[in-house]
Amino acid sequence: MAGKKELLMWGALTLTVLLGGCSDTRDGSASPADHSPAAGSAPSETQSPSPSHTSSERSATIDSCALLDPTELARFGDFGPPTRDNLAGARACYFTPERDGTERRPTITVALRDSQGVASANDQGMGITQATFNGRDAAQIPDKNDVCIIALGLTESSRVDVGVSGIDTDEACDLVERVTEIVEPKLPEPPR
Repeated sequence: MAGKKELLMWGALTLTVLLGGCSDTRDGSASPADHSPAAGSAPSETQSPSPSHTSSERSATIDSCALLDPTELARFGDFGPPTRDNLAGARACYFTPERDGTERRPTITVALRDSQGVASANDQGMGITQATFNGRDAAQIPDKNDVCIIALGLTESSRVDVGVSGIDTDEACDLVERVTEIVEPKLPEPPR
């Protein structure tokens, strides 16, 4: 049976592969949808940069670990302190659950990509669903390796990836949507 360190390493490796890279094509079936933030979500306190800012300037002001706090995460389980990492060109923050070694619990990741937009997200073999999330360009990217990501556009060439790994793909996609409802209102308004 795999140890805790090995499971964490495989989860991080899977997210690295999923979140890394660019593609000029988008396979899968597009299904537009418009999600509203969860009831009770606090409005965004982040000020939107002026339209003259570049995408990297726009995303550089965002701290991936500040997009979720312990009280918000508590509804999804017991998580240790966040861990920062540079994940294939993204500034990532991992929220790893307390594990007892016997049950599968989700790891939540928030990663900022300063030079990759939603259109550059890679299909991981289960299709990409292009959509909008609270009026923002988005894509849901499931993976057969128990991972699901929602990419949220900041600009055409920058995005925030919210990912869940370590549980069944369908469960991960359900949970990543609920986590994204917390993260999205904290992002700067997309350019119009």
